[in-house]
Amino acid sequence: MQVVFWLSLLVVFYTYVGYGLVLFVLVRLRRLIKGRRTVPVLAEADYPSLALVVAAYNEVDCMEEKIRNTLALDYPAERLSLLFVTDGSFDGTPDVVRKYPRSNCCTRQNAAARSTPSTGPCGGLRRTWWCLPTPTRV
Repeated sequence: MQVVFWLSLLVVFYTYVGYGLVLFVLVRLRRLIKGRRTVPVLAEADYPSLALVVAAYNEVDCMEEKIRNTLALDYPAERLSLLFVTDGSFDGTPDVVRKYPRSNCCTRQNAAARSTPSTGPCGGLRRTWWCLPTPTRV
């Protein structure tokens, strides 16, 4: 019975402390053998295209701040597409998003429209986007 206790204690110790110590030692050994890894710096032309999708439901109070924060990202503007999905919002969230020309607003008012592909409002991202209904209650 004592063997099982000590093995269990060893497993818990390894899980919380030992794994981190093993990784620390392995990283130090690798740095001694191969040296530090240099991180390549990409030119802005080599950045991948990125689509940032934000789901919002009745978020008019904080939407302006979120859009300003998103537009302030240090990423090339021509490589960053912004999509705000505001399905069923009735507080003016889509109107706030539409005030900003760099952001696309995808909104549907009924469940039947949500299960069809969107190439209109979401088409600014050069792809077909599916806005699918999700259950609000479990």
